[in-house]
Amino acid sequence: MADRDLLGNPLTATERELLELYNRLKEMIGRSDLPPCVGSNLRFATAAVAQIVNDLDLEWEHLYELGI
Repeated sequence: MADRDLLGNPLTATERELLELYNRLKEMIGRSDLPPCVGSNLRFATAAVAQIVNDLDLEWEHLYELGI
């Protein structure tokens, strides 16, 4: 995991935790053994956390590539 944001600033403990949560959500979305309601809600949660991650300049990507 990166230790700096997209602007080159060191990550705080909270930012690291948010980025870890975001990456874990993205991993779970890729699972094929999830019930449809779980997959749908994981995509929703990932989109919400992505807003935080983007606003803090921790990571940027197109969510449609993740099926969101």
